This record gives sequence, C-alpha cells and structure tokens, in this order.
Amino acid sequence: MKLRQKCFFYEEGQGNPVNENGRLEPMDYIVDQNLYALESLTSHTEHLQNVNSTSTAQVDVEHIDYERVQRDEDSHMREITEKQKARFFKLKIGKCLSASAAAKQWVKQYGEDPGSIFDSKKQGCKRILNEEHKMTVNKYVDSNPSVATTDITEHLMSEIWLNDLKVFHGTVHNFMRTECNLLKMRY
Repeated sequence: MKLRQKCFFYEEGQGNPVNENGRLEPMDYIVDQNLYALESLTSHTEHLQNVNSTSTAQVDVEHIDYERVQRDEDSHMREITEKQKARFFKLKIGKCLSASAAAKQWVKQYGEDPGSIFDSKKQGCKRILNEEHKMTVNKYVDSNPSVATTDITEHLMSEIWLNDLKVFHGTVHNFMRTECNLLKMRY
C-alpha cells in the first residue's frame, strides 16, 4: 500500500503546473475547469415581466375617487420635527423600550395632554445675568456708546444691588451679544 502525500500544485506563468518546490511534475488526474455547467433558465427582465403579468391578471383593482373630507388638524400627517425625533429616541433608548412601546407611550402622553409631550426642559444652570442686568447694560451703553466691556462689567459689579455678583468679562460680552443685541470689542 502506497501512501500519498498531499501536494499542492500551482500554475507558473506559462500555464504549466509546478509543485511547492517549483519542480515540474506530471499530474495524475486532470481537474475539470467547468465541473458544474451553469446556464441561466431565465433572465431577470423575463422574470420581472412574468411576475408583473401574473400579478396584474390575478388582481382586479377598482379605482374609486373619494372626495377629500376636511379633517381636523390632529388627523393630518405632519412632518416630524427634530424635537419629536429626539423625544422618540429618548423614549426608545433611554428607557430601553422597543419602537412600538415607545410609540404607544408617546400616543398615550399625547392623548392626556397634547401640549406637554414636546416640551423640552431647559438644561444647564440658571443664568447669572437676567432682565434687570439687561436694562442696566442698555442704560449704561445708551449713556456712553463707546464704553468697553470691562467698563460695563465694573459698572454691573458696582451697582448697589449687584455687589455680590462675580462675573467675567467674557460672560458679559456674550450676554451683550446674545441678549442685548450689542456688539462691542473686548478690552
């Protein structure tokens, strides 16, 4: 009994088989390149034509024009806003709910109070500067239009009712830019 070792053959650049060592050796058998001959039974377009012809022949659809009935605003489909998307994913991910459970909870909350479902909570700490500060800044800038941000900060800190206020120049500058609609250079 003769034991055969497994030997891998490779094809050299000229099409001849060589073994792992690079020597030309005759092979005992010939490998059929096309062992399984495949042929297409139908093409994709023929298949689609057959499917379309059978599906339309089997189904008889009656087209009826309905008059559009005026519905109240709640029954119309609306575009989903970013807040609504955020609310949905908060319910889905944050509370580990499935999409259907999150939607059911959302519908339930909307049924109880339609206005409260999309209310977003304010984030962050309470603002240091409020409406009183805004009025003070506006009065001070009106009296002296060329005033610098540092002067406004010192003026806010020197007011009688603002003695305990500790504010940075950058905070005052951002407050003037966003809340007071004033643009001043920082000095």
